[in-house]
Amino acid sequence: MKKYLFIILLIGLFAGESYAGGDAWQGRVTSFEKHNGSYTFTMKFPTKEIRLPSNCRQITVNYKYKRVPWYSWLPFIETSHPSYSQSKKAIQYIENKYNQNQDIYFGYMGSGLIPVENECTFKTKGLGINESENIKAILAYHNPV
Repeated sequence: MKKYLFIILLIGLFAGESYAGGDAWQGRVTSFEKHNGSYTFTMKFPTKEIRLPSNCRQITVNYKYKRVPWYSWLPFIETSHPSYSQSKKAIQYIENKYNQNQDIYFGYMGSGLIPVENECTFKTKGLGINESENIKAILAYHNPV
C-alpha cells in the first residue's frame, strides 16, 4: 500500500509540470533586438487562425534562456526543454530570417509563451527548432514539457 501511495505522490508532483501539445503558424519577424543575453522580437501573422492566449495577430516575445529545473537530471525524468546551444541556434535562425525578411513558422510547446502585463506580449525561457515534413518551426518553451 505504501508503495502505491509513493508512486501516486511522485506522479502528482511531476504531473503539474507536464504539458502536452503545441502549435506553430507562418509569420514574419518584424523587429529583432539583442540586450545582453536577452532578446525581444515581434512576429506578425497574416492569418486569424492563431490559437494564443489572446487574439493577437502580432506578438512581441521577450526571450532569455533559463535552464530547466534541478530535477531534470534524474534518470526517470525526461524533458524536451531545449538546451542552451539549441536555443542559441533557434534565436540565430530567427535573426537570420529577420535580416532576410523571410517568413518563419513560430509557435509554442506546452506553456511556451507566458503572457506578461502588456497585451500581446509574451515571455519564454527556451527556443527550439522542430523539423517536420520539411517544415522548420521555431517553438517556444517556458516550463519543462
